[in-house]
Amino acid sequence: MTVELAPADLAARLRGRFPEISLEIGPNWLMLEPLLLLDVCRFLHDDPELDFVYLTCLTSVDRLDFFEVVYILHSLRRNHIATIKAKVDREEPVLPSVYQIWYGAHLQEAEVYDLMGIRFDGHPNLRR
Repeated sequence: MTVELAPADLAARLRGRFPEISLEIGPNWLMLEPLLLLDVCRFLHDDPELDFVYLTCLTSVDRLDFFEVVYILHSLRRNHIATIKAKVDREEPVLPSVYQIWYGAHLQEAEVYDLMGIRFDGHPNLRR
């Protein structure tokens, strides 16, 4: 059975690796600062204890004042999942692309760009 990795436990692990990180902890998610998104995602993927090798879903939410980009991650070997989010400014909606970490993000980022206009720096083919 797949279990949800507790956001507080994941936050503690991230703070151990990134002491300067600013996190918002929700009931079943962590909100990351966009500047560290790429480094954190690489860590989540590569760390053997976390082993988030599969991006189950990448989507976005319009919160009226800002956008959220939501990443649902899955460790197939450890059989746990986690949800992380990044807040994106409405006026300049840009995040780094994670497709080099999870190739499946290629299509999902393109869909978010098409629907919400959020640009993903480093994505090889964003177009509507």
